[in-house]
Amino acid sequence: MSKAARIFCCKRMPDGGFPEIQMDGSQRPVYEKVLFLDIDGVLNTYGAIQTSGPNTIVPELADLLAKLIASTDAKIVLISTWRNQEQSQKVFLETLRSFKIVEMFVGHTPTISINDRDEEIRAWLADHPTKRFAILDDNPSAGRRDLAPHFFEVSSIVGLQQSDVDKVIRHLNAQ
Repeated sequence: MSKAARIFCCKRMPDGGFPEIQMDGSQRPVYEKVLFLDIDGVLNTYGAIQTSGPNTIVPELADLLAKLIASTDAKIVLISTWRNQEQSQKVFLETLRSFKIVEMFVGHTPTISINDRDEEIRAWLADHPTKRFAILDDNPSAGRRDLAPHFFEVSSIVGLQQSDVDKVIRHLNAQ
């Protein structure tokens, strides 16, 4: 994780714990809700990238993300290739900051392979107890096998839409 990501995602509360994270018997944080988030094709479109270049986030799509987070209190885990590029991370964190949700960012999945995004998510989940999660991605490999019920495929042509947000909110807030 970059220094910038550590500064913004891992601030501890005065009591030494993390905000809204309960501790289980093993003293590891237990996340109530996690959103595994891709960026390219979700918070931007391939048309926007061609027009504005790489490291583009469309503000209207980021606003939909902010509304999703406000409605679910889900923590954000980055699954995008942006996690491996310092400039991309800066743009991502600045976007989260401008939409006042940077404190919801808790990290990123390990890098295994773009074709094994599901394995990267499973690896993160193995180390981070999580009660409910959803995956927003335009890459179907993120929702293979046991992850399929948690996977919400976004069209890279239009990016994140209100209908996608509504489905994820229902999934994360289901009892």
